[in-house]
Amino acid sequence: MRRTVAAILLTILLCGAAAGCGGAGAKENGEVTITVTSRSYPEEEVLREIYVQALEGAGFDVRRRELDGQLAPEALEAGRVSGYPDHLETALTEAMLAEAEEVPASTTAAYREARRLFGEMGLVPFPPAPFVRTKAIGVLTSTAKERDIETLSDLKGPSRQMLVIERELYCHGRANCLGGLERTYGIVFKEFFGISLREPSSLLYKALRGGEADAVMLITTEGQLARNRKWLVLLEDDERRLPAANAFWMTSQDVIDEAGPDYEKAILDAQKGLTLEVMRELDAAVELEGKPPAKVAAEYLSGSPRTG
Repeated sequence: MRRTVAAILLTILLCGAAAGCGGAGAKENGEVTITVTSRSYPEEEVLREIYVQALEGAGFDVRRRELDGQLAPEALEAGRVSGYPDHLETALTEAMLAEAEEVPASTTAAYREARRLFGEMGLVPFPPAPFVRTKAIGVLTSTAKERDIETLSDLKGPSRQMLVIERELYCHGRANCLGGLERTYGIVFKEFFGISLREPSSLLYKALRGGEADAVMLITTEGQLARNRKWLVLLEDDERRLPAANAFWMTSQDVIDEAGPDYEKAILDAQKGLTLEVMRELDAAVELEGKPPAKVAAEYLSGSPRTG
């Protein structure tokens, strides 16, 4: 009898510590509603779905909300949403109303600054994901070999004879784009052209392969990079001068207090596998294969193999 009682007591203690035996933990989480939003482009929608499904898997009642023009930080401060995916460079630049050169290149330093800055607003950035979404210069593999180019530093001389094409307007004024490269690396291209934002990014790759450009400004996570590996080289930010741009989850202390420790755990566990290569594959599945972001997120969380 004493053994039986002792065993029961031990089970109760262990279940209480785990907050999960008999569905007790799930029931408590189910009483918490987490409202999630994101920006409208494909990668953010995939990230949102990954976090949404991870939170649902932890037992939370999760709702999706479109902001109808309201900024995500404002919606979070107002309590309209509980959290959303963002990137260190974007979030810090908008919050500081400053140039991205002021954002540290170190992920650790940028995250520390984000915690300090947003903490003053009652907001909390969770630790960032492994992958970085930023700008990068792409050249043909043959061009890299012919001109002995591997890094951004290598462009200081050869860049003056090169034509670069970009898909974003005002690239010369952005710290992580041509303007930043000129200011931080001393890189000056002979000519610069931009294509309409309405045009598909595939035009940049066609221009490069077709000899219409010597270099193109790309985004490190875009799906095309999962399909064009052998003939394309992304030049390394060897001096680590570009601002840190890791993805992360933004929330508020009020939500954390209400949701409990399973909230952060679900987010951090979900993003552990989001390396740059994996994010490219996820983006490729949406952008190139036309899969719904929710399905792509489910495949990622289940560990299903992706094409590559």
